[in-house]
Amino acid sequence: MRVKDLFRAVGVLAVWLAASPAGAEGRGIIFGTVKEVETGTPVGDVVVSATSPSLEREQTVVSDMLGKYRIPGLPPGTYTVQFEHEMFRPYSRANVPLKGGHATKLEVSLAPEQYDTFLVLIDAPPAVNVGSTSTGRQFALASDFLHGMDSPPGSRDAVRSIEDLAPFIPGVLEQVGGLSINGASIFENEYRLDGLSLRDAVLGLSALSLSTELTQDTNIVSGGYPPEFGSATGGLLEAMTRSGSNELYGSLFAFWTPGQLEGQREYTGLASQDALKHQGDFGATLGGPLVKDKLWFFAGVTPALSRMERTLQAPGSEDGTLRSFDDMRSLQAVGKLTYLINQDHNVSLALVTAPASREGASTDSTLRSFHYSGALMDKRILVDANAGWFSQQVTPRDGASGALSVDRYQANARATWLVNGLGGTHVMKAGVDSEWLAYERPGARTPSQVFGGFAQDSASFSNRITLNVGARYDVQRIDEASGGHITSARLSPRVGLVLDPMANGRMKVFLHYGRFQGLIPLGLMDATTDVTLDPDLEPLSSRETLAGLEYEVLAQLIFAANYTHRTLEDGLALVPRTDGSGVVLANPGSGLAADSPRAARDYDAATVELRRRFMESWQAQVSYTWSRLTGNYVSPFTEWDGLASMQRLPMDRTHVIRLYGARELRFASLRRWRGEVGASYLGASGLLLDGEGKRTPWMQSLDAYLDVQYALSRDQGLTFRLDVFNVLNSQEPLQAERSDTSLSAVRYQPPRQVRLGVRYDF
Repeated sequence: MRVKDLFRAVGVLAVWLAASPAGAEGRGIIFGTVKEVETGTPVGDVVVSATSPSLEREQTVVSDMLGKYRIPGLPPGTYTVQFEHEMFRPYSRANVPLKGGHATKLEVSLAPEQYDTFLVLIDAPPAVNVGSTSTGRQFALASDFLHGMDSPPGSRDAVRSIEDLAPFIPGVLEQVGGLSINGASIFENEYRLDGLSLRDAVLGLSALSLSTELTQDTNIVSGGYPPEFGSATGGLLEAMTRSGSNELYGSLFAFWTPGQLEGQREYTGLASQDALKHQGDFGATLGGPLVKDKLWFFAGVTPALSRMERTLQAPGSEDGTLRSFDDMRSLQAVGKLTYLINQDHNVSLALVTAPASREGASTDSTLRSFHYSGALMDKRILVDANAGWFSQQVTPRDGASGALSVDRYQANARATWLVNGLGGTHVMKAGVDSEWLAYERPGARTPSQVFGGFAQDSASFSNRITLNVGARYDVQRIDEASGGHITSARLSPRVGLVLDPMANGRMKVFLHYGRFQGLIPLGLMDATTDVTLDPDLEPLSSRETLAGLEYEVLAQLIFAANYTHRTLEDGLALVPRTDGSGVVLANPGSGLAADSPRAARDYDAATVELRRRFMESWQAQVSYTWSRLTGNYVSPFTEWDGLASMQRLPMDRTHVIRLYGARELRFASLRRWRGEVGASYLGASGLLLDGEGKRTPWMQSLDAYLDVQYALSRDQGLTFRLDVFNVLNSQEPLQAERSDTSLSAVRYQPPRQVRLGVRYDF
C-alpha cells in the first residue's frame, strides 16, 4: 500500500471514530463484586456510592443480581466508597485511588446485620494495580504529601510544575532543558493538559509548564504505556486543571527565595558566573458553585519573577569583570467552567494563558479547550471528547530576527466499554486523535497535520490473569515550502501480560512489549544550511520490552523490581550531503541517507524499589537503578556526522539512588497546630567525559522541608513553609560539552538555597 493510500485510510478511520461513541483521557471506573462474608454468595441491590474532593457530587449505583457494580465516568482522585443494604451492615472504604483513564477493582464481602461479632470483611483498595504494565507514578496534589517533593528554584524558574516531581520516579533524569526518560532525549516526551497536547511542535519540549497550584491530579508514565498514548518515544506527563465544586474553596499563597541565604558558590573556572538575587511566585485560586448542583467555576493566577546576577570575565574592564542582570517575569492564569447537563453528561470550558519575558525576549502560550464527558447505553459506554486551540508566540530579544508562532488545532475522542463476558471482564477502549498546525517564522510557513487512531482491550480472567492487547496507527504530514509534502505512517502494536498469583490485588508479575513512535519536530527544518526532506522520512521510533513484579509486603508497603530494554528503530537527523551542498532531514542508514551508518541507541536498566504509601502519618520511598545507555545517536538536534562509534552516550548514568520520606506531626496540647517534615535525596553517577568511562564526581542533592499549619477554623488554615535545597551545598557538573576529543563541564549544580512560603486555604 502506498503512503498516500495509508493517509487516506487513516482519514476514513478518523471519520468513523468521530461518528462513533468516543472520548478523551481523564475518566475512570470503580467496579467490583459484593459478596456475603460466610458463603461468598453474590449480594444484589447493594447501594454503592462514591464521593471525592475531585467529584462535583456523589455518584450512586446499585449492584445487580450477580453482585456486580460499576461506577463509571469518575475523574481521577482519591475516593470514599460506601456500601449499604438493609440486610447487611454498612461499610465505608476511604482512600480508594483512581487514575485517569483506568479502572480500579474493589471486591467487597459484607457481614449480615445479625452477625454475632462485629466483623465486616472487606478487601482494602489494591495497593498494586494488577491490570496495568505501566511504570511511573500518579500524584494527587490536593491530598498527598508528595507536594513536598520539589526541585531547587534555579532548575527552571520560580513556578513549581509537574516536571519538578518527575526526577523522583525511577528511570527519569533531569537534564538541562528537560527530562530524559528511560534513555530517550529531552525532545521525545509528550505533555498533556486536560487531554490536549502541550508539546512544542518545533522542538518537542514542554511549551507550557503549568504551576501545581493550578492543577490537581498529575500522571507521569515512564514506560509500558498502552496504545491510547502516542507521539512519544520517551515518557508521558499529563495533568488536569482544577475544577469547582458545590463548596466554595480557594487559597492565597506566596513563596520567596532570597539570594542573601544562598550558599557560597564554588569557583568553576567558567568565563561566566551566576548568583541568585531573588526568586519568587505568589497568587490566588478560587473555586465553587455558580448554580449549585449544576454549574461550577474555578479561577487561579500566579505571577512569578526572578533575577540572576551574571559576572563575565572582561580583561579590558576596570576590575576585569562585567556584571549584568538576567530578569525573568511570568504570569499564569486559569479560568474554567463546568456544566452538568444531567447525571450522564457534562461539559467544561477552560482558558489557560502563560505570558513570560526574559532578557528582552518574550513568549506567550495560550490554551483554549472544550471537554465533554458522558455515559451512554445505561452507562455501559463512557464517552469523553476534547477540542482545543493552542497558540504560541515567541518574540526574540531586541536586534534578533522576527517573531515565531505556532497555532495548533486539536481534537480527540475516546470511548470506554466495560463488558462482562467472553470468559472474563473486558475494559475496551478506542479513540482518535487529530491535529492541524502551522509553524510560521520570517520568510517561511510550514503546515502540518497529524492523525492517529487506536483500539485496545484489557481482559481479566479468574482474577489472576490480565491480558492487555492493542495497537495504534499514526500519520504525520508536513508540507514543504516548494509545494510538495512528505507523509509518514506507522502501526504500533503493544501487548502486556499481568499475573496476580494470589488473586487478591497484592502482587503482580508483568511483561510488556511495544513499539512507540514520536513526531517529527518542525524545528529541524530551521537549519542554517539548505535542508532537503527525504520523501521516505520516518519519525523517531523505538521498541520497548519491560518485565517486573510488585508485591505488597506489609499494608501499603510495596516492593517493586523491573527491567527495561529500549532500542532505537529509526533515528532522525540532519545528515550532511556528501557533496557538501547542504543537509538531508532523513533516517540515517536509509532513504537519501542510505550511505550513512544507521542510528543506534540501546538502553538497559534494572530498578529495585521499596515504597510506602501515606498511612499512619508517614510515607517513604527508596529506589536504586542501574542502567547502561550506548549507541551512536543522542537526539534529533545533536549534530550527526556518521563517524561516531558505538559507545556510552552522554546521558548515561550508571547508578542512581532516590530516597524520600515525610512525616506528619500532631501535637496533643496544641490541637489547632500540626506539621509536616520531609527530606529527599538524589544521587547519581557523574557525567561521562570520554568514551573510556572517565566521569565527573558523584552528583548528589539533599533537600528538606518543614510545614507548620494552624487551623483557623474547620475549613480554614494557615501554613508556613520552609524549603532548603541542596543542604550539602554540592556543586558538581550538570552539563558538559564536547571540546576536541573530550567533554568539558559548562554548567554546575546551583548552591544551597532557602525558600520561604506562606499560604491561606479556605
